[in-house]
Amino acid sequence: MSIIDKKNQNIPIFCPLCDYVMATSDDSLSYRDYGVCCDCVVAFAESRKDQWHDGWRPSRVEVSSHKKRMSKRVRSILLEIDNYI
Repeated sequence: MSIIDKKNQNIPIFCPLCDYVMATSDDSLSYRDYGVCCDCVVAFAESRKDQWHDGWRPSRVEVSSHKKRMSKRVRSILLEIDNYI
């Protein structure tokens, strides 16, 4: 499943690398430039921009570690929201 952005490029609902939902305009822009969500760009692609565009991708271990960090961040945000409700 995907959405179509302003330049008629299909943007998937989930990041092809980390499988998290691509929900923001930053994710759409990141996907257009790097093929992954904004968080994956920050975690992996920006520091290796040339290598990324030449085809380098993180290992499964690196992606798994990234997903664990993301999961902790999401839980933390949800707990903060729950405390305000």
